[in-house]
Parts: sequence; C-alpha cells; structure tokens
Amino acid sequence: MMIIVIIIIIIIIIIIIIIIIIKMIMMMMMMMMMMMMMMMMMMMMIIIIIIIIIVLVRAVLRRYHQKLADDLVVTEELLGEMFQEGIFPLGMIDLIRVERVPQDRVQRLLELLPKRGPDAFDLFVKRSTDQAAGGACNQLGHQG
Repeated sequence: MMIIVIIIIIIIIIIIIIIIIIKMIMMMMMMMMMMMMMMMMMMMMIIIIIIIIIVLVRAVLRRYHQKLADDLVVTEELLGEMFQEGIFPLGMIDLIRVERVPQDRVQRLLELLPKRGPDAFDLFVKRSTDQAAGGACNQLGHQG
C-alpha cells in the first residue's frame, strides 16, 4: 500500500514537472512571436519612411522641374560623376546621352532621377550644386 502511494506521488510530481516545462516552452514561444511581430513592425516603419522620402523627392523635383530644366546643363563631366557615384547605371547614362538637344537631355535626366531612389536625389543635388553657381540646384540643396 505504501509503495502505491509513493508511486502515485512520483507520478504526480512528474506530471507537475511536465506541465511546468510545457508552460515554459509556451512562454518562450510567445516571447519569440512578440519579438517577430516587433521586427515586422520595425520593417514596416522603415518601408513607410522610404516611401515618404521618395514621395517628397518627387514633389521637390516636380516643384523645381522647370527651373532645373532652365538652369541645368548636362555635361559629360556631370554624367561621368553621376555614373561614378552610382546615381545612374551606364544604360541610363546612354539614354540621357542619346538625346540630341541639350534641353531634352535635362528632361530625360529629370525623368529618370526619381526612379533611382532617395540617395540618388541627394547625390544629384550635391553634384548639380557643384556644377551650377546658383538657381534651382542651390534651392534644392536648401530644401533637404
């Protein structure tokens, strides 16, 4: 009789230990799920920030489009620097170069620039303000 009681007590202790282990595993899984949700939220916030930056870049380009078209001169030096800085790949540089009229080159450059992301815009403004003594390029530099 005593042995049966001891066996029952041991079984109860084992069951309690198993329940505790299961609860700990469940808590760890919940913490991992919470961490994953936090990471997903952070990634979504980063994506939203990137989208906002791109929208702002396009708005600034639209605002100063005509002024840029009037002030900017697309030279081989500027295109080379934009290629070297990674603003445009060689294929896009060729699309700009193929335009015969200087004003068409500027229009093509301004058309392609928003597709290159927010970093490209900052590099373009920096390179353009180095080239231009004033005008819209300098105004763009003061916008950012």
